[in-house]
Amino acid sequence: MIQFDFNYFMDEFIGSEHGISKKDIDELKPVCDAALKRMNDEKAKGMLGFLELPFDTSIVEGIRKFKASVPWCDTVALIGIGGSALGPQALKNALADIYLNELPDTIRGKRCKAYFFDNVDPGEMQSLLNILHIPSTLFLVISKSGGTTETNANFAILLDAIKKHTKDYAKHIVIITDPEKGILRQVTQEEGFVSFPVPSNVGGRFSVLSAVGLVIAEFLGIDAYGLLKGAANVVQRYYGKDVWDNAPLLNAAFHYLFDIKKNKRINVLMPYTRKLHLFADWYRQLWAESLGKRFDVQGKEVMAGLTPVAALGTIDQHSQLQLYLEGPNDKVITFLKLQDFGTDIIMPQFYKGKQELEYLTGKSLRKLNEFEEQATELVLKEASRPNASLILPKLDEKAVGELIMFLEMQTAYAGYLYNINPYDQPAVEQGKRFTFGLLERPGYEDYKEKFVQGYVKKDSYKL
Repeated sequence: MIQFDFNYFMDEFIGSEHGISKKDIDELKPVCDAALKRMNDEKAKGMLGFLELPFDTSIVEGIRKFKASVPWCDTVALIGIGGSALGPQALKNALADIYLNELPDTIRGKRCKAYFFDNVDPGEMQSLLNILHIPSTLFLVISKSGGTTETNANFAILLDAIKKHTKDYAKHIVIITDPEKGILRQVTQEEGFVSFPVPSNVGGRFSVLSAVGLVIAEFLGIDAYGLLKGAANVVQRYYGKDVWDNAPLLNAAFHYLFDIKKNKRINVLMPYTRKLHLFADWYRQLWAESLGKRFDVQGKEVMAGLTPVAALGTIDQHSQLQLYLEGPNDKVITFLKLQDFGTDIIMPQFYKGKQELEYLTGKSLRKLNEFEEQATELVLKEASRPNASLILPKLDEKAVGELIMFLEMQTAYAGYLYNINPYDQPAVEQGKRFTFGLLERPGYEDYKEKFVQGYVKKDSYKL
């Protein structure tokens, strides 16, 4: 089971100026209790679908039945952005293989290759088109609303390519969208595309344990049941529990207190394996888009938000750590640790007689990773820089499911502590409207005019 080690958040280790005390948490208990009640109330109203996903495993059999019907598929291409792509990418890296696409068929076996169209970049699009073998590729088009401009732009280009290279283009397309509404639901019905739903009460950045992540997971040889089981374990262990017995709520409380009491608003998530690095990217969206809000639920202007930063050990010991140790003490660092890597390599004899090199002989690469991580914890602690760890026993579906649900619950609780809505993203919508206007989408003419009037710059301020 995932473990939360918060020793170096505590004042008894890093001092009262920068650390949090047991008393601080106890005094926050009424606010934490209110957060628990709000989650319970919203769940009872059917608003928190992400908490229900682990307990509805019926979709998995449907995915597996569909997978068996497309034996010609050896490549999956995902078309999506934000929550529709970051979670699936993280699953692929953590549980399939970082270099899955480069593996020879004898090692890759029945696992599909995976490519991601998650940006509007003509150079990247052309490069991917150059390597894709479209007749053996299944395209997953993912958009909860169905109206995501970037996703639909890439879909338009790829649909044209599919039609040019296949006789039955429809069999190469799977739509993952709202079960009832949206333009992609309409297109699916008209074209006869295979489709899987994203429950209407599950937001995009909380959707990785829905068809958004589970479809591609099964094609990559990842056990969707295992992911759901791990997530269910976290809900069952922590949901409704008091703050001292509820690790996701406790971690949310620490981050909240570091903000309001210690002026630390930058949150670093730093895994010590590249296989978990994309989870730091996924978490960055989850944390930023959920907590960055101008108004609270009563409409009061609060400008809430914590800035997430993704780092990777040991690499970023040689790039960011200097700043973390001697720069402004405004950061809260969480390490993602892996107890069992499932493999190890022992360093061979290395330049015998040369002390600066020979000391590595016979040492474990896994142990080197562990020692570096522990040394980083210690130097941060000695510099009174708060840091904690989320510890996974090993890297399998159950552990990853636990990690996903832990961070989703932590994020929701943090939103409640700030008295904001962690499930919407109103500011993002304004930029979308300007884009629609510039693309001359009907109904958005006023936004094009507003853009022309507002997007003004002076040449004298360009060098």
